[in-house]
Amino acid sequence: MTPSSSSHPVWTPAPCQALAERAALAKVSPDSVRAEIRQSWQRCVDSGLDPAHKRDYSQLERGDLHRLQEQNGRLMQFAERELRKLQAQIPGSNYVIAFANSDAVILNAVFHNSAPDPASEVAPGVCWKESAFGTNAIGLAAIEKRPVTVHAWEHFFADYNHLTCTAAPVLAPDGDVAGILDVSSDSKSRRQHMSALVCMSALQIEAELFRERCQNHIILQFHNRGEFVDTLQAGLIAVTDTGEILHTNSRARFFLEDLPLRTDGSFEEIFRSSFADFMSRCGDGNVLTNLADLKGSCYSVKVHAPKRMRPKRTIVVGGTPRVPLLGNTDFVYDDPRVQQVLTTVSQAVHLAVPILIRGETGTGKELLARYAHSQCARPGKFVAVNCAAIPEDLIESELFGYKEGAFTGARGGGSQGLVMQAQHGTLFLDEIGDMPLRLQPALLRFLDQHTIRPVGSTVEQQVDVQIVAATHCDLEKAVSERQFRADLWHRISSVEVFLPPLRERTDFREVVLFNLRLIAPQVSITEEALDRLRTYTWPGNARELKNVLTRILISCPDQVITAEAVNTLLNRFAPRPEQPSFQMAAPPSLDAIRDNAILEAYHKFGGNVSKTARYLSMSRNTVYRRVRDISH
Repeated sequence: MTPSSSSHPVWTPAPCQALAERAALAKVSPDSVRAEIRQSWQRCVDSGLDPAHKRDYSQLERGDLHRLQEQNGRLMQFAERELRKLQAQIPGSNYVIAFANSDAVILNAVFHNSAPDPASEVAPGVCWKESAFGTNAIGLAAIEKRPVTVHAWEHFFADYNHLTCTAAPVLAPDGDVAGILDVSSDSKSRRQHMSALVCMSALQIEAELFRERCQNHIILQFHNRGEFVDTLQAGLIAVTDTGEILHTNSRARFFLEDLPLRTDGSFEEIFRSSFADFMSRCGDGNVLTNLADLKGSCYSVKVHAPKRMRPKRTIVVGGTPRVPLLGNTDFVYDDPRVQQVLTTVSQAVHLAVPILIRGETGTGKELLARYAHSQCARPGKFVAVNCAAIPEDLIESELFGYKEGAFTGARGGGSQGLVMQAQHGTLFLDEIGDMPLRLQPALLRFLDQHTIRPVGSTVEQQVDVQIVAATHCDLEKAVSERQFRADLWHRISSVEVFLPPLRERTDFREVVLFNLRLIAPQVSITEEALDRLRTYTWPGNARELKNVLTRILISCPDQVITAEAVNTLLNRFAPRPEQPSFQMAAPPSLDAIRDNAILEAYHKFGGNVSKTARYLSMSRNTVYRRVRDISH
């Protein structure tokens, strides 16, 4: 179908002259014309159109139009509902609502009784391509592939100067234009909200078309705000059951514009999770799941999959529930209490107040501290200090630094100290409940004044750090026993959070799968095995869980953890009946002999880790670790 020839001669002025003459007809300056309108005018000129003389147009025969409508049957069904909705939403009169195919041929139109003339040309079977009708909203949206409004004199032909037209393309899953929705009205009654209404209706048609064409595949529906996942603003990605990306909608491309989002690409090229891991923690389409892309942006996701593709719940692929947070911190936080802790910590770091993290050993206190560092957006480093591992006679110089020659053995040039290393960053004081009592006044002075004085120096240095402290100790008891200063306790606990033990967490299953992912991504675990693990008390929390899973995997050569394998190992931890007096006790293991020797030396030297390490020819870290583990 092509427009009929005009009786007017072909208009072929020079390009600059052509634009000037069109602007003159509109009585505007060429410089005031929007770029996309100016470019459209130029294309019209290049096609030989004359702005002062509109060409005649042609219309499809009824049979040809019917065949075209049948070819776009489902698309027209989706569009029909939106046409009627728009008709109910647009107040007043003087408008026509139309839906065209990708070639700008109008397939359906809804007229108001007093639609402005010549809007009657917006009729089924008429092709509104730019090359036929000049600059117009339908033709321009087909070219630009985005919503456009053409107002009054912006139309190329002067005959349409009293119309305002707004059009939005409906994009197919492959990104091409599938159809165009348009509202044309009298320019005198221009409605400011018209563009928003047309865009929303186009997005609705686009989403329905996407789901229709991708109904045999897995569809990920996501948004960076959970409350918008079920709205038209959600991104849609269709993938195969192996994670190959098939199609994306315009919103998905907007969210992931800086990533290699392409057809035939893979899920792992976009997100910080394997596809198998992600699917193993997804629900049946009504559960929001967290997911982060490779740039660090986090999304809430719903998964819609054909029944045959839904993950089986009897066997869980080991590994997925990693929920990446900002920075390099990975943390499972599906438990409501843990979520509240993260929220509190995020708010606290923006106020730059000290944070005290409490919880049993192995509950993830350092991970939470690193999360706090990632949330405060400070340019400095995260510096962790184990207050129980530094020798008492060196802890002040280790923390605050020292000048050259401050004491025998002092390094030439002195030392900066751990606190100053954290300048403009985060200082993590781990096991602060074990800090020697004599050092606590110096730490309190630093917290009050934000200054330090290196050992051997008379000059105070200003320090700006985020303080995060952690302990598994009962600080209230330590204060009552005068082992910890009450004023220091109050100073470090401006904001206090508690990490629940593993046995109390509602996301126990996700924690197990997360740890399996770290240890052996290819391993699977049965639901029965997960249930059996849940019955154990886990005094060592996540640290103990990781060790137990490692030991279980050694006895599972087929890479599937069963309830039997879990029972076999956990039964070893159950209390044993007392041995009869006539039985010979088992000889102590080498580990037990070593631990006894460490404890004896540790007590002999009054809890001095450095002296114990020198006496036993061990590293200080080994001594500290063994004493800590034996004590717990």
